[in-house]
Amino acid sequence: MISTTTENMNKGGIYAILTNNGECKYVGCTNLFSKRWYEHKTTLKSNKHSNAYLQQAWNLYGEDSIIFIILELCSGYMNMLDREDYWTKKMSPDCNIVYGQSGKSNIKAPSLRRSIKRFKQD
Repeated sequence: MISTTTENMNKGGIYAILTNNGECKYVGCTNLFSKRWYEHKTTLKSNKHSNAYLQQAWNLYGEDSIIFIILELCSGYMNMLDREDYWTKKMSPDCNIVYGQSGKSNIKAPSLRRSIKRFKQD
């Protein structure tokens, strides 16, 4: 894991968005970490994120429970896609809708679904 200093946030590469309790893991790539994290937070705060699993985690656990981490610094579109595939396979993110270059659909975030179900029962 690489520090999210201002200097590193102004670079690109592979990142993950996680919940503190490990219920939701999301892996992505970007040319500029700071811009991408801002875009994620803005749509999550307005309850309009395109990824329903990530939105549900945000709504269920709250902003303070969501962590943005830099997994790897890298550049170049094809290199980023290759590295995103690597990290996707390594981390098995359950909140990604599709996996990297393959575009293969992800199974429906089972751990998050269980948490939402428990939350609604309380």
